[in-house]
Amino acid sequence: MTIHDEHGDTIESKRFAATAEEGPTGLLERLGSEVRHVFARCGALPLTIVQDGAPELWNLVEDLLASRN
Repeated sequence: MTIHDEHGDTIESKRFAATAEEGPTGLLERLGSEVRHVFARCGALPLTIVQDGAPELWNLVEDLLASRN
């Protein structure tokens, strides 16, 4: 997760990862928590998601985003 300023320069970056044994659930919980924290701190910001094309991961991310509304 990277936060950019109005000029596109990086302010802060955080990496999230999970092993195959852990699976994506904990990773998405940590990521969701961090996104909520940033939005609470900074207000509404544009959100762009970059990941591979695995449909199962996109479904999980869509669920995460739907739960924030």
